[in-house]
Amino acid sequence: MKTRGLLLLLPVALGMAFGQAGQDCPRVGQGELRVEVAGLPPGLPARLRVSGPGGYSQTLTGSQSLRVAAGPYALQAETLADSHPIVRQAYRGGQSRICVRANRTTSARIEYRLIPTSGRVWFGEQLRHRVYGFPRSQLGAAGMLRPSPDANTQAFAALAFDREGNLWIARRFGSEPHLYRYAATSLGRENPTPDRRINLRGLSQNHRVNALAFDREGNLWIAAYTADSVFRLSAAQLESAGSGPTALAPQVTLSVAGPSSLAFDREGNLWVGRGEAGSLAEPEVLRYNRARLGRSIPAGQGPDRNLTTLHWNRINRLGNSSLAFDREGNLWVMSLVSGTLHRLPKEVLSGTGSQTFDNPDADGILRIFLGNGRLYGMAFDEGGGLWVTYGSDRLAWLSPAQLTASTAASDPLTPERVFTLSSALPHSPALFPAPAGLPLFHSLP
Repeated sequence: MKTRGLLLLLPVALGMAFGQAGQDCPRVGQGELRVEVAGLPPGLPARLRVSGPGGYSQTLTGSQSLRVAAGPYALQAETLADSHPIVRQAYRGGQSRICVRANRTTSARIEYRLIPTSGRVWFGEQLRHRVYGFPRSQLGAAGMLRPSPDANTQAFAALAFDREGNLWIARRFGSEPHLYRYAATSLGRENPTPDRRINLRGLSQNHRVNALAFDREGNLWIAAYTADSVFRLSAAQLESAGSGPTALAPQVTLSVAGPSSLAFDREGNLWVGRGEAGSLAEPEVLRYNRARLGRSIPAGQGPDRNLTTLHWNRINRLGNSSLAFDREGNLWVMSLVSGTLHRLPKEVLSGTGSQTFDNPDADGILRIFLGNGRLYGMAFDEGGGLWVTYGSDRLAWLSPAQLTASTAASDPLTPERVFTLSSALPHSPALFPAPAGLPLFHSLP
């Protein structure tokens, strides 16, 4: 069930709430609607839409009294986020319907609540099966990070946030369901309980899910490397699943050899990284156009774009342990094997067919060597900086300036901030909410 902000209706002078259809709410005369907004930090205006009879519509930025025609009114508060150079805090308000009666005053109080998972950089830890959230107050300078929360979750291999701030994780071991969801409100506890446990119908427990990505409609796409497949569960299926184990049949299946990473671009096209982990095939980045994603794609039907680097050394390989788009529409590709970041310019991405990069520098591909062979994930922040896992027990931040030029393998780049962790083998960093302007489902304006 989706979490809603607290909404208190205070009838004044016999003002009364009305039923969903607005019955018993006369539309004759005028009355006063007094709206009180609470729970937001100073300087952050509300966005509260009030709609009523005759097409009435007004957006309020704070508490206000309105002289309106009598009749039924709907109040809907939008989710908001404050400003911050790394990660914002998000607030969710409420919604309700109310009856304004002639010559009377009806009051409504709408309270915004902080979404607990917001304002943090998150990542998973492979050995202890935990999820860590680091408040933004700790992230301005390098040093030792202390998680808050330090949540004991099920063992997992990938994570993704939905728009409500709930955390979805892919399980690590065959004895568990393929997917879990932890409600945003539960992750502040030491031992949260998942409220969704989902198995993919037709996928053997021997196959492990290794990547998750939401599209802009809220459907969840799931890569299973050993099954050579990418699956889609619809938003409606995810919402209908119960807290007990639930088997869901994927509505769409893409046949892709060895998919290891997923990302959606601004147009809704799906990009799939494949071929890095333990494969003799050259790593590739594949694009499946949005228009084709409404139905399954068998093995005989290839992608719309296929990008490859033709090099067998560890420096030049276009690895794909993680994919991420920046605000300009360039695709960043992380290589676990070589400890390298590649930036593919959007001009390269927009073509069709296959393309092999014999000389990445001449093709406009930026390469940043970090000299670290344990790059298990990356995520951009509000200021355009990039967070990466960095070794077996560190998290690092690359400034926007460090992302503008290639570096040589003989002189690897040292991130501007390196943070020490008390955990081992961090992976899958994520921010909630995602930065404004990025093509991510959990991004807020």
